[in-house]
Amino acid sequence: MDSEKFWKEIQIKIVVLYLKLRMMKKIFIISCLLTASVVTFSQSCEERETKLLGSTGASLAGMLYNTYVLIGSICDGYKNNNNTVAKVNNLMNTQKKLIENLIKIMEELGNENILKAQSDKDFAATVIQLLKGLEKQAQLLLDYTTTKSKDTLDGFDEQGKQNWSAISVLMGIK
Repeated sequence: MDSEKFWKEIQIKIVVLYLKLRMMKKIFIISCLLTASVVTFSQSCEERETKLLGSTGASLAGMLYNTYVLIGSICDGYKNNNNTVAKVNNLMNTQKKLIENLIKIMEELGNENILKAQSDKDFAATVIQLLKGLEKQAQLLLDYTTTKSKDTLDGFDEQGKQNWSAISVLMGIK
């Protein structure tokens, strides 16, 4: 297989991954809406709350994983000349905005004392820290597209390792 064909296939795979991740965001939003709208009156309020928090937590964990994979894939594509600076900037700025919004929502849960159980509060704090780590990794990729600095790329890789370590613990992945 010649080099041009190989890189064209890689580029197609990255585009397909990107489209799948966009679809995952839509599915995530729909599943959250469905979860929130389903009311089972045979359960107590606490039972419904526990199920709702569990499904929301699982959705958040999946979103964290997908965001981590997306940032890494976009970086790989950029390093292999398959993504332009403009495309990287667009994708990473979009991810950063999404992350900022999620941080704000999670912080409001804590500030307004909506979460009652300490385990839920701890989970929210963990998610906030993970989101901040992913936001930092996205910013490092943006910085790398400008500076092309090995130190910046090393920082990106180190932040990625920290993010993966925390995500894998949260999801119970070894």
